[in-house]
Amino acid sequence: MPSRSSGDPYGTTDKLDEALLQVMALRLEARGQPPKFKKMLDDYLETMDIDAAKSVLDMGSGTGVADFWRSGFESFRMLMPKVGAMTDQEAEAWAEALRQDSERGVFFGSSNYYSYVARRRA
Repeated sequence: MPSRSSGDPYGTTDKLDEALLQVMALRLEARGQPPKFKKMLDDYLETMDIDAAKSVLDMGSGTGVADFWRSGFESFRMLMPKVGAMTDQEAEAWAEALRQDSERGVFFGSSNYYSYVARRRA
């Protein structure tokens, strides 16, 4: 999560005025409106055993083994030295630690591009 000093408006929504929050909410809701996307989301939600009394959080996390995330950190291993963010040795040590976490079954990677609130239709 970004620190409150990072300048990320999504990390400090409690400090924003109501008009800006409304604009942000409308834009985020609009992203979920394309019919193809709505169909995928409806199909996904149908696989869940939820009712109106439950809340579900799905953050797209990978835990245990780095299957989905491996290509990402391997790409960053090569990219970070090229942009000057790490030395080759630092990048390799970072990636190797993630590989080892995966081998031990303790890898964790997470990304949350979208959040959803869903209610089962009556």
